Amino acid sequence: MVLRILNVAEKPSAAKEITGVLKGNQAATSRQGQSRYNPIYEFNMSVQGHSSLMVFTSVTGHIKSTDFEARYRKWGSCDPSELLIPTQTAVEWFITEDKQPLARTLRAEARRADWLVLWLDCDSEGERIAWDVADICKEVKPTIVVKRARFSAMTRGDLLRAINQLTIPDERVAQMVATRQELDLRAGSAYTRYLTKQLEKYSLTDTENQIISYGPCQFPTLGLVVDRWLTIQNFVSRPFWVFELKLRDCEVPLEWFRKQLFDEYTAMALYELCAEEAEADGNVVTVKRADKRIKTRWRPLPLSTVELQKVSSRSLRINSHRTMEIAESLYNKGLISYPRTETNRFSRTYDLKDFIQKQTGHPTWGQFAERLLSPPNHNDPVTFNWPRTGPHDDGAHPPIHPTHEAPPVFDSPDHQRVYEYIAKRFLASCSIDAVGSETRSDVLVGSAEIFTARGLIVEQKGYLEVLHPYEKWNDKEMPISLLDVNSQLPFESFTFRRSQTIPPPLLQEADLIALMDHHGIGTDATIAEHIRKVLDREYVEKVMQGRFSPTEIGKALVIAHEQCEIHLARPHMRAKQENELKRILSGEVQPSEVLCSALDEYRTKLDYLKNRRNVLHSVFSQHFAQVTPTPAVEIAANFSRCACGAIMSLIGRPHPDGRTPRGGNQSRGRGQSRRRGRGRNHASGRSGWNERLVFCRRCNKTHRVPRNGGLEPMNRNCPLCQYQVLEVTLSTTARKHTVCPLCLNEPPNDISVNPESKESEFRCFHCTHSDCALAKGTPASLSNVSRCPTCGSSCVVRVGRDSGTRFIKCSNQQRCNFVYWFPNRMVDDIQADGQICPICQSKQLRVVWKPRAVPPSVGPFQGCIWCDQRWIQLLRSVGEDRCVPRPPHPGNRRGHAPTRVQIRGRGGFRQSRGRP
Repeated sequence: MVLRILNVAEKPSAAKEITGVLKGNQAATSRQGQSRYNPIYEFNMSVQGHSSLMVFTSVTGHIKSTDFEARYRKWGSCDPSELLIPTQTAVEWFITEDKQPLARTLRAEARRADWLVLWLDCDSEGERIAWDVADICKEVKPTIVVKRARFSAMTRGDLLRAINQLTIPDERVAQMVATRQELDLRAGSAYTRYLTKQLEKYSLTDTENQIISYGPCQFPTLGLVVDRWLTIQNFVSRPFWVFELKLRDCEVPLEWFRKQLFDEYTAMALYELCAEEAEADGNVVTVKRADKRIKTRWRPLPLSTVELQKVSSRSLRINSHRTMEIAESLYNKGLISYPRTETNRFSRTYDLKDFIQKQTGHPTWGQFAERLLSPPNHNDPVTFNWPRTGPHDDGAHPPIHPTHEAPPVFDSPDHQRVYEYIAKRFLASCSIDAVGSETRSDVLVGSAEIFTARGLIVEQKGYLEVLHPYEKWNDKEMPISLLDVNSQLPFESFTFRRSQTIPPPLLQEADLIALMDHHGIGTDATIAEHIRKVLDREYVEKVMQGRFSPTEIGKALVIAHEQCEIHLARPHMRAKQENELKRILSGEVQPSEVLCSALDEYRTKLDYLKNRRNVLHSVFSQHFAQVTPTPAVEIAANFSRCACGAIMSLIGRPHPDGRTPRGGNQSRGRGQSRRRGRGRNHASGRSGWNERLVFCRRCNKTHRVPRNGGLEPMNRNCPLCQYQVLEVTLSTTARKHTVCPLCLNEPPNDISVNPESKESEFRCFHCTHSDCALAKGTPASLSNVSRCPTCGSSCVVRVGRDSGTRFIKCSNQQRCNFVYWFPNRMVDDIQADGQICPICQSKQLRVVWKPRAVPPSVGPFQGCIWCDQRWIQLLRSVGEDRCVPRPPHPGNRRGHAPTRVQIRGRGGFRQSRGRP
């Protein structure tokens, strides 16, 4: 029996490279999957003694995303602090629209596969992706055997070792990553919404919709930059005095043993005494001591990710984010080992000489590699030495090293420079230390003041031969006269100079990376991403010499949080969270415990920030001017009726950019016809207003109404609040709906009329009031009737606003356009009595037909429209041939494939464009 093995890599380039290595000399076929960017390769090989057909495809990073359930995604849907309470606001894991073709490919291939081998990157993020891929494949084939391939380089030896030593995915690592993602989503969303709302009255950015983004890692990163900036700003310079001595015919600098004196009178008195004594001695100094010592410069440790980013930023002038992109590209081409690793020690099981051998053909450093492999001899001390043992080992990957010789042509000069450093660094770590002779001479001026001269002769360059120009150690010649003890040497000058202390410079990227690594902000794989985010969000900018300086908004955010005693910009909170997350790996704590504990701390700080928001505003008012609200102008007087009985006027605020509003009684927008019979209270068109409101002088209250489209009062009051209802005509489509000015802004709390518990933007088509003909919302019993066959979100029953046609649609409107239509103009009512389908766990529905819409013999339908064959037969009997979506599997929460049963004729199953 031939095993069919589905293999999944993290990127298309990785799938192509691994296929090329594993297939050996045999041919591999290629075909297209559902995603045009992720081809499928097929070849035969023996796996653990089984003759196997290898089917190799890929994903593109994370295939699932997470967000709050639909009703909490809008910013005004709830108080930000509620996002920090998991029991009140649920998050959903779903497959995004752009990843649906990948999911369809995985399901289609998994149905025919016996094994699933996951070749995702062997880090925590890769483990999470592997778990998601396995989850999707198990939806269609629960019995598929899931294996995990663990490797560190795309070399034949490493990949064959991985395929012969397959393991299983690590659930705890996947849980840790999922917990971190949910924690970052909740904390980031809560603080971003709160800060943006509180600071919207300040002119912070050039954009109209300014967002003040918070991230649990980006804020501490910003805090480090601001902390250095504040250190510089608060630095108080102190004067000090130094003595300087220059010998005749000697270029070697001499260093005063006292370094400096901060008391001017002491320094002046000491100088005058010393100068008088020197003059009495004939302006000569005496050599009091001369010695020679061996000095060793150790070869570098094996290369870790953080060290690569620091060196690349400092020596190659390539920023950390670009460095990681290049390293990832080199890894996918099989040129270097996995570039995301904390390890700086090699396991003794590694054959390092094999990797050195592959570098011997290079024209620049190939000769040095040959010398490492040669036997030691007296003429050439350079020979192979096992690399030094660093303090870190992540247990997953070795240090970064070259795995293949350099190609003739690189993708870019930056790719070549990064590869060159990695190769030279590896060879240097396998070489010998550099050794030099340091000479030191102390000379005496007068009776007490000593100056020291130092010289150096590099006797054995060792690793420095290959690591040039990234490290240098140069000779410093010492005059022979300085080595003669008790000899007297004339000096050219002996001066007394005033200087002053200077503040430390702004942080360079290498400094920031080192601080982030020291404080545990992010991981070796995410540090570059956090730096890029604070730059992209304009909290930080790069100034001269590539140094980081906070912008005005970055300064204000950190200073305000510090003055509010909310220390979110300090690194200790995130470091503590990372330590707690790591305890999930050992099983010490459950993911829910870590999540709830961290969110409790965030919620406490947010409540404290709310109580001290006056301090927040005080700081920002010092840095930014407040946005002056545009004065409101009257659009239509005596427009509609207030609940108090008075007549309200319609007012508007123009755009701050000075655009001329169009609307009111003077214009008709697109979609408005020249119909007669309109009252003078009709406000129409694409208004162009920044905001429209109705204003009651008696109550002295305003209520926001839709800013675009036509508005016309109806001869009907809202039964809930007695405000006159307004009819809204959309400018672009001429479609209509109705709103109550009060309910739109302050939705009712009664779940019987507000089953979705909306907290803003409540319109009549959301309402389920039993005594109002305009209320066309979905009753609570018809919410969550099933899981969406496309994305797995909940589905609800809706009624067309104009046609009255019933349909079922996905509640995840932002990401999924699934709609299932009931027969047009034939259904009078749809009810749910609470019974559940035993097959798919959907609600069973009662479909009531309109009179004379169906033959008298056809009665109401009662059952599951997804699974019950009677529903399909009933549709045929009334002439409705359609596609019926596959019923959602009860064990699956997300990511269902839209498999369809085609009957004949026009379809009743609609998806977004681009879907089959």
